Formats: sequence, structure tokens, C-alpha cells
Amino acid sequence: MKKSTAILLALIATGLLALAFMNRTTDTASDAGKVFLPALKTNLDSVSEVTLTDTTDSVTLQRQGSGDNVKWVVTNRDGYPANVPNIRKLLRNLADATLVERKTDNPELYNRLGVAAIDQASEGDSNRRVQIKAGEKTIADIIIGNRSDRGSYMRKTAAKESWLVNRDFLPGTSATDWLDDKLIAISSEQLQKVEVQPETGPAYEIGRGANGEFTLSPTPPGREASPSGLARSASAIRSLQLVDVAKDENQPTEGWAESRWYSIDGLVVSIKTRKEADTTVARVVASVTPEAGDDAKAAADELNAKVQGRLIRIPEHLSNNLRLTLDQVTKAVEVGSEG
Repeated sequence: MKKSTAILLALIATGLLALAFMNRTTDTASDAGKVFLPALKTNLDSVSEVTLTDTTDSVTLQRQGSGDNVKWVVTNRDGYPANVPNIRKLLRNLADATLVERKTDNPELYNRLGVAAIDQASEGDSNRRVQIKAGEKTIADIIIGNRSDRGSYMRKTAAKESWLVNRDFLPGTSATDWLDDKLIAISSEQLQKVEVQPETGPAYEIGRGANGEFTLSPTPPGREASPSGLARSASAIRSLQLVDVAKDENQPTEGWAESRWYSIDGLVVSIKTRKEADTTVARVVASVTPEAGDDAKAAADELNAKVQGRLIRIPEHLSNNLRLTLDQVTKAVEVGSEG
């Protein structure tokens, strides 16, 4: 090949590459700002199911009911209520995500951005597949990849090209990431009394006295109520949260502690707990006193609907105060303090 011909071919190739780059840049510029998932944007209020999957886990969230009875549940946990605000946040952010910049359409480069199919990713990679349905129709099926300082890399599973979008995503793919973790909230100000039967040792009761302060009964000889111990017990369910749920089956009969919490408006919550590894498992049952009003009855019904037939897992640091012994809520009488 003559030298002049080689130079001409090189110039032509360079020109074609430049033209391709200019066209790609023009395409990117014209697409920038467009909604990434227009079908989701249009059908946001009709979303009925969301499935999130990574290399090791998967969770499906379903919307059930209609009208005022709509609720979201975690199907992987036997329909336990899901964290609705977090679901709405995820869907809204996905619906509002817009294109920033076109990225690779070469499958060999997908893993650099984290947008390869889940079965082609390695354990620990950030790749997450998100499938969203409205009724029986899939309105979004995407891979969410790595994050950058300008957003996240994404690819529609049916498309070759990947994109940088203007939202930062790293949604959880475990059932525990999406549970409604709020269980019970009775503050010490709302508490009338609590009856406790520890796993070992005598039972006791902490009640509100005539002056509004909590008192202990019985008080062992040589000991007196510990203000810090009473405060720990009285505030144990002011914001009790769970970490997981399971069907209540095949549980041992021994090793359970029980406490019964009475609110001033008539709500009664019974909590049986048993320590297990680094968590505490609990059985929760709600009821009301004869004098309870409608709010307490509604609260009892709502709680029972969530926990009936289920075993609740509570973090150890939150459950310790449910299981305090009489020694832990009392202290030795100081010499000279009596009489």
C-alpha cells in the first residue's frame, strides 16, 4: 500500500471517529434532562409491586387493598406491613430521575459501571435489579449500578445503552430493609403501670403514685427502688422497634420473660421475650381495659393485626429493659438512710 493511500485511509478513519463522537455527543445533549422512566412517571399512582434483587438477596413489596384500605406488605415476610414512606421515596425518586449523560453500550464494559445483569455480577457488586409493575404490566425493569458524584449509572434491562442519571440510589434488597420497624410507642408519660415477670426471680410492679411519680412493689428487704432502674423499665417501649419477623412456630416453652404495659388511656400490651443469640424474640398481644376509649381500641386492633401469629425479633440493646430483674430496678439501702 502506498504511503499516500495509508495516510488518506487514516484521515478518513479519524474523521469517521470524530463524526461518530460528535453524533454521540449530540445525542447525549439532546437526551439530557429527559425522564429515564416515563412509564413509571405516568403510572406512579398505579404501581402495585416492586421487586429488588442483587447477587445474594431479593425482596418483593406488594400493594394490597383499595381506597382507604390500601397497604404495602413484604411478601418475603408473610405479608408483614412494609415501610410505606421508604417505598414512596424510592418510587418518586425513580420516577423523577432524568438523563445526564449516555454511557457505554458495550456489554463487556457493563461491570465497570455496575450495570451488568445480576447473574453476570460478582457477589458484593452494587448491581441491583428493580422491577416495577402496575397490575400485571411491567412498567420498569432496570439495573441500578455504581454511584458517582453526579448520580447513579443505570440501564434498562432490555436496552444496550447505559446512562448516568441525576439521582443517587442504593436501595436495599433484603426483606428486613423494607419492614415497618415501628412496633410500639408508649412513653413513660403515657404509662400507668407495668407488671414484670422476669425469666428468673420474683415478679414486681411499677406503678404511678398519687404524686405522679413511679413506685415499686414489692421492695425486697435491705433494698429500695432505684430511680434509674425505674426509669429504664418505664421507658422500655417508648419507641420499640423490630429488626425482623417470622412465623411463630417451633419455639421452646422455657426461658420466657413477660411484661404487661398499661397506658393511661386503657391500652394493654403483653410482651413475652426470650433471648436468642444476639437478638431477642418476642410474642406481642394487645388488649384494652374495660374503661378504654376508641383510640386505645383502635391501637390494639392495629397492633394485633401486625403481630398475630408472628414472632418478633427485637435488637438486644432495646430489649434489655423489657427483661429487668427486681435486683436491676432496686439498689441497696444506704447505711443511715432508714429511720
